[in-house]
Amino acid sequence: MKRKCFVCGKSKKEIIHHQKFGRFNGEMVFNYAVVVCKECGAVFADETPPQKIYDAYYRDMSKYEELAEESRVSLDLHSAHERIAVIVSRFLRNKNAKILDIGCATGDALFEFKRKGYENVSGIDPAPHCRKIAQQLYGVDVETATLSTWDPAPGSYDLITLSHVLEHVIDVGTVLKKLYQALTSTGFLYIEVPAAHQFMKKPEGFFEHFSMEHVNYYSPKTLTSLMRRFGFKEEYLKIEKNEKGFYPYFPVINSLWKKGGDVRFVIQHTDELERSIRKYVDFNRLATQKVIQKVGEIVQTKTPIILWGAGSHTLKLFAYTNIKEANIVAIVDDTKRLQDKKIEGISIQPHSSIIDTKATILISSSMVQEKIKQRIQKVLKLKNKILTLY
Repeated sequence: MKRKCFVCGKSKKEIIHHQKFGRFNGEMVFNYAVVVCKECGAVFADETPPQKIYDAYYRDMSKYEELAEESRVSLDLHSAHERIAVIVSRFLRNKNAKILDIGCATGDALFEFKRKGYENVSGIDPAPHCRKIAQQLYGVDVETATLSTWDPAPGSYDLITLSHVLEHVIDVGTVLKKLYQALTSTGFLYIEVPAAHQFMKKPEGFFEHFSMEHVNYYSPKTLTSLMRRFGFKEEYLKIEKNEKGFYPYFPVINSLWKKGGDVRFVIQHTDELERSIRKYVDFNRLATQKVIQKVGEIVQTKTPIILWGAGSHTLKLFAYTNIKEANIVAIVDDTKRLQDKKIEGISIQPHSSIIDTKATILISSSMVQEKIKQRIQKVLKLKNKILTLY
């Protein structure tokens, strides 16, 4: 679908990059164009699937339930959620405040608020099983809903948090209007999103920051313009660098906004984000050529390959390289909800299905390549030869 700029609402735009993916489960195709708004300088995905396709993906493909069930929610994720509670607690003094976390998964962030003394907490998440697990683990109530179906009463909440949600939303304006109405007259809105203007701090390779689901790219300036346009004023904004490799493994913008900004604010054009994204695209075009070459060499050997990982990176491998011509004996991913699915007709299997297989493992990731390698060798204790692309 064609989109207007999510920051200024204008239609004049220029394509920077076409992002392609292989076919997931025979029908889900998330290809899009990365464009820059020529009016304000915002960067976003255009020619995207409609929101209902993304909503179905989040409903059916969530991995957070099984991470919680298996006690595999990482310390990094706990730390990220604790950081949110610490920031908010500086501004929200009322421990009886009504707090809602949108996209709450299994409620880990809500638990951090409870640890800070806030008891009136709840969440919404599109994945149905999250509701049961959040109640079992943390005693918090979660409604199964998307931002499209959520229907709050006006003035219901003192704080609403969206951590790594707003980059996934097609119609940002409609969502912000709904959030504004759902807050009390002095309510706060916490927003955390990837810091797209700093993608080159961790450029990785193979357009890793252009995932299937991320459709909006933020810098402090574009986020501020967006929030002020819809009536919010800044209370706190900081870049979290995540330099030590902590989740989410790249710089993010932490921000807190209060209802009551001046909607007469005039959005000024900025080229900061465009310049940064163009550098990122140039870097990754070169990196992609190296990946294409490496995959080509692997294909020529006809070595039996276990392709490890069934995420965006693997879908890009099928779109940009000749990996399909390789001697692939399995695609492995331990995310249970992926295991009855296919990528380009090849079934996704758990690692238990290949324990006795002597094939070479090819890790399909740039961002967490080394973490996967350590898990294969030190946790799963597999002896297979391992190949990496970076």
